[in-house]
Amino acid sequence: MMSTQTLPSIKNYIDTELVQQISSDCELWVYASPKSIKLLAACKEKKQVTGLTVLEIGSGSIFQKGLFELRSLLEGLTMFSQQYRHIHLVFETPYFTLIPEALFTADKEEILINSLHEIPKFYTVKCNRYLADNVVAAYAIPDIFCSTLKVLFPEASVNHYATALIEATRTLKEKTIQPFYVNIHENYIDLIYFKENHLQFINTFKTEAETDIIYFILSVADQQNLQVNVLQLVIMGDINSSGTLLTFLKKYIPNVSFIKRTSDYNFPASFREFEPHHHFSTLAVLLCE
Repeated sequence: MMSTQTLPSIKNYIDTELVQQISSDCELWVYASPKSIKLLAACKEKKQVTGLTVLEIGSGSIFQKGLFELRSLLEGLTMFSQQYRHIHLVFETPYFTLIPEALFTADKEEILINSLHEIPKFYTVKCNRYLADNVVAAYAIPDIFCSTLKVLFPEASVNHYATALIEATRTLKEKTIQPFYVNIHENYIDLIYFKENHLQFINTFKTEAETDIIYFILSVADQQNLQVNVLQLVIMGDINSSGTLLTFLKKYIPNVSFIKRTSDYNFPASFREFEPHHHFSTLAVLLCE
């Protein structure tokens, strides 16, 4: 019997005419996670998003794709075939930590991140300074896959999604009640908390069930001395707004809402096809200076 391979799913949310007209004024973010690659193009000066392409694979991991296969997946995409002002590679992995600038020692980041995470084989540790909070973000990404993407995008810079997520949530945070952000992935969550515009907490937690999500939220809230009845939980990521998780969350936390897409940008009309919180991690780069 011949084996069958699940074909990738491709969803385009693009203003094709605009992509072709102003792509040279745009930046392209190539957002890579184990199950998908997303291409986001926008011109920050004109506050215009020209398009988002979401390519998802049904089985295996994007990080295991070689150059030939990856090129064949991307080369037919409208967003891939344009010329851009600059290209950023952004990796979504749960292996990251923030180190205070005063405590950071060059060449020691691998030791620090290995003390917190079990880093997969063939991952490499990189660092980005985050001046707003005087910290260094250390993160691990798949080394061979990163090199493969650099062949396709030789001038691209490399970043981790958590850095953009911190800056974006700081920009959007509520003024009246301290928000507690939850970014939901397929098998882990990010928890982010600010107090008086200062980052107090960010971490990832592996999850296998909805009860795990509740447990980690309540545990971190308790650690931060946050009372559940005044906690404002703001959700983004891989969650259905009418699903069981939302109902489950509201049993324990009265104030639960979904993150809103920034109104500062013009988006293609096709963005109405998905809820604002679904691709917020990708769109977070729009709020970063």
